[in-house]
Amino acid sequence: MARMIPDIGPIANDSHRAEPDIYWRLKKQLDESFIVIHSIPWISTKAREIDHRDVPTGEIDFLILHPIYGILALEVKGGVIAFERTTFVYRDGRKLQPVNQLRRGVHSLQPWIQKQGFPFIRIGYGIVLPDSDLGGKPVPPALMDINPESPKHIAFDKTSLKHFGKAVMSLMQHWKQALAVKDTTAQIIDQIVDLICPMADYTQRWSTRILSDAHQWLALTDEQQKHLDRMHTQQRMVLTGRSGTGKTLLALTHARSLANNALRVLFVVFNVELAQYLKAQLNDTTINVTTFHKLCTDARRILGLSVSFDDNWFHEAPKVFQLAVDAQQLGDYDALIIDEGQVFKQEWLLSFTQWFIDKPILICCDETQVFSYESKIAASEIAQIINVPNPFTLSMNLRSPRSVFDRLCEVLPSDYEQISPRPHEQDTLRELASDFPLQTLFESIYILHNAGVSAQDITVVYLQDEPMYRNAFQKKYSQKQHDLKQLKERISSEHHLHSRYQYQLHSLEDDHRTYTSLYDIYKNVESYVNKTISIRKYRGLESPIVIIYVSGEERVDDTMLACAYARATSLCIVIYPTEKFFISKTSQFISVVMRDIPDVKTIIKQRWPPYRSMHMSSIFTTLPDIRWSHTWQGWSVMEEQSLSISTALWVLHLALSSQYPVFLASTPERTPNDWSLREYAHISLDAWKVYPIKGHYELKWCDVCHRIARWKRSHCLDCLSDDDVRLPNEIQDLQRYELIVTNPSNFSPAEKRKLSLFLLALGYWRTLSVEEQAVIAQSIQGQMVLVGPMIRFFQLLVGITIIKSKLGSTIRRDILINQYKNWFTELNELPASMFRDQISIALNSWKSQGWIEKEQVKIPGIYRRLAILPKEA
Repeated sequence: MARMIPDIGPIANDSHRAEPDIYWRLKKQLDESFIVIHSIPWISTKAREIDHRDVPTGEIDFLILHPIYGILALEVKGGVIAFERTTFVYRDGRKLQPVNQLRRGVHSLQPWIQKQGFPFIRIGYGIVLPDSDLGGKPVPPALMDINPESPKHIAFDKTSLKHFGKAVMSLMQHWKQALAVKDTTAQIIDQIVDLICPMADYTQRWSTRILSDAHQWLALTDEQQKHLDRMHTQQRMVLTGRSGTGKTLLALTHARSLANNALRVLFVVFNVELAQYLKAQLNDTTINVTTFHKLCTDARRILGLSVSFDDNWFHEAPKVFQLAVDAQQLGDYDALIIDEGQVFKQEWLLSFTQWFIDKPILICCDETQVFSYESKIAASEIAQIINVPNPFTLSMNLRSPRSVFDRLCEVLPSDYEQISPRPHEQDTLRELASDFPLQTLFESIYILHNAGVSAQDITVVYLQDEPMYRNAFQKKYSQKQHDLKQLKERISSEHHLHSRYQYQLHSLEDDHRTYTSLYDIYKNVESYVNKTISIRKYRGLESPIVIIYVSGEERVDDTMLACAYARATSLCIVIYPTEKFFISKTSQFISVVMRDIPDVKTIIKQRWPPYRSMHMSSIFTTLPDIRWSHTWQGWSVMEEQSLSISTALWVLHLALSSQYPVFLASTPERTPNDWSLREYAHISLDAWKVYPIKGHYELKWCDVCHRIARWKRSHCLDCLSDDDVRLPNEIQDLQRYELIVTNPSNFSPAEKRKLSLFLLALGYWRTLSVEEQAVIAQSIQGQMVLVGPMIRFFQLLVGITIIKSKLGSTIRRDILINQYKNWFTELNELPASMFRDQISIALNSWKSQGWIEKEQVKIPGIYRRLAILPKEA
């Protein structure tokens, strides 16, 4: 089928039937090497030179382009048409000149294309009369190319429609010969199409939109002026409302008005950054702008007390403030204005009312902007404290772009109607999910900078972890180098630390390589923003463009995030780490954003659980966490929290008996980007204190091999791996071992003796009740395979024996040794002293947990069983 422009169907115009019919015929009857443009309007003041008519505008119904056949313009005229001497007429008498109309279009478009760098272009033309029949009737010269060598009809009638595509190609071939058109290329045709139908974004530049938004939405409105008049007539007022409703603007304007009337005004806020902004705005007045705690510091100096900014200062400061108020030492003001009143404690406000008795007070507050570490006071409580009947609520948000306003209303619904008069502009809120949020942040800043946005108009706001620019990374890198040096010095005396040192060293080198490369690409990126600041410090302020950096370490705080969204006046960009969308206990923001960001659900389905994208096979019926990896050619063990005792014993069996490596993947949370991968070393029975981890890898998504993969030193190892679809021969034995462990009564003693000591211990473990297993697991689960696995193995064995014995019964070390040697014949290979020492260590570990106590006898190694289970207490 032909490539159509537009591709969604014919453009709606006065031709309700004829042109749509031709559109679909051309699409179906021409192949994809043809491009067909429907309805090309044109303007040309030179059009009158064609037929001396004053019609500088017109339209070509269809323009068909092909690199071999050339270019053909078609004019479509529906309805039955007749020709009377020199004029075409409809049945109702209306006259028309389709050929002249088409020639004007062609002779206006062709020279324009030629002057744009395509001098060889020639355009043929034809008339389509889909409701008329020209067969066997006289045809005027206007509908023929009367070239004596090859005359050709240029009109298509109703009979041509069945094979319209072939007829069009025939006419194009005629014009190619008649106009001596040379072959061109598909690339040239595409360039001409781009010239005629360009793809261009005429959206206002952000620098222009910022100025327009400031002029239209951030200036004082007539409605707000009425609010100011109300403030002047009322002695006291509590002003409340969501972010963007103009509270701070009204407070600032009101303060200036009071000062202009020679009143001494005290303007108090909580946030230092807000105080600095207000000071700059009011620097031409006598208004004293300060923070509450700065006011407390001043009070302490006035009272002659030493100022000590220790941990107790924030608790003690209000008491000092009250003392200064009682002593009437804080100066004489005529009016008080407080912003951020929702985080002022009740006793602070009572102190202010005592100070400003019978004087004007305005307090602005927003109960939705109280962070988790702050105490909140309701607007109604504030009103009671300053003796005001009710708070006055602002409900019209002028500051926030409409998309931001809608998002905030969805996440933080209110019990009253909120209004935004701003138009809906979809591009004013961009919510992005990124595997590397820092790179996405730098890209966003660079895009804005290259678009001509001033650094003064861009603010980066972070929730908890500040984005690392080059200088911050260098400082962190130096500190980690220092820590590694200290760790290396300990290796000589603590050999098990060697593997940890190597892993941390390689990780540090990878980080340095990755981040240095990033800083080299985005040079001086921090100079392209006005400031990078915590939302804790930026409450109450605003910026034309706000980029919110949601770092990956902390959980999403909806209150902080809502506050950050509300800082933007023209554009809000929010960068979420991809792993945020995998955490099971998510925020309201995450829930709604996950719904709206394209492809997030696809990403989640791709990457969670991690083995979904990996080439793995499940082997065991009772152990879904252990799989065979066709990529790694080894055993993969996925642990979302900690290994169960059963899984740990299977891991130890594989590490002892299998010829293939065992990989342990673990994460502290349900966050796939935090998964780490450890390769477990093959173990021997005499390795008591061995650190069994052979190697460390990162486990994260690879865009090249399109799966969760192993990474080392910033390289994906699995891109170079060939998956082997075959399963190892030992799987049949393992599956039989699983049957023996789970159904021991179905197998003979000889078959059971084929099990390793770890699988025999697993059978012993399975004889416990669920309650007994849970009590033991609390003590050793998660530690079985990491440090000294054989020590943990004996601790487990002894623990099972103790919990299975009766309350008050005697536990003898020598009996345990003989018992275990009979059960686990492999242990007979160990030196007797080593065996005895391990049993003693295990007994002492349970003794320290209150499971057993030593008997008061002279013979060592004799213990008495104490109460362990709740029912035994």
